[in-house]
Amino acid sequence: QLSSYGYDRMRAENLLREANRVMPWEAQLDVANVGPNPEMANLVASMLSQLNLPLRVRANVMEPGALFAAWNDAAARRDRDMVLTSWSNGSFDPSEIVTPLLHSRGSRNYTGYANGRVDQTIESADTQADAAVRIAAYRELERTVVADAPWIFLLSPSEIYGVRPTECLNSWSPAADSTIMRVSNTVSPVG
Repeated sequence: QLSSYGYDRMRAENLLREANRVMPWEAQLDVANVGPNPEMANLVASMLSQLNLPLRVRANVMEPGALFAAWNDAAARRDRDMVLTSWSNGSFDPSEIVTPLLHSRGSRNYTGYANGRVDQTIESADTQADAAVRIAAYRELERTVVADAPWIFLLSPSEIYGVRPTECLNSWSPAADSTIMRVSNTVSPVG
């Protein structure tokens, strides 16, 4: 069981001071204009602006390519404030998420998060054949990362699908990576 982040105004103010933020801080939350992301960013910006801190947040909705270009460039990223993003993979293997996002040399480590113990755990788990040992390593990694808080983890969405047999989709089943691809159609008369 992981603990949640509690509200601590003094700690928030100290973290903002440590980051050398001039108050009041007019922050920008970058987000790709895909799916529910802009709505979530507006909601997060509104919630952050109501924290009774000298902080005002505005969502900056961008094309996905522009967002990734801005955040993949370490020098350009220093001039940016926050990003709301998500990550998924089709194999359900944690390595496809933690390696790019949380390893100090990860290709999508936008926060610059670096923890030698996390790097060692990722590298060890990635080469471990024993499933029980891998699971234990990733659980420990999860506890460490949540405690370090390189991000604020918002949600883990569930994919829900519904089909009607009368739509001739009896052979359809959801894909592991949530994609829906129409490869071929078989149409049968109804009735």
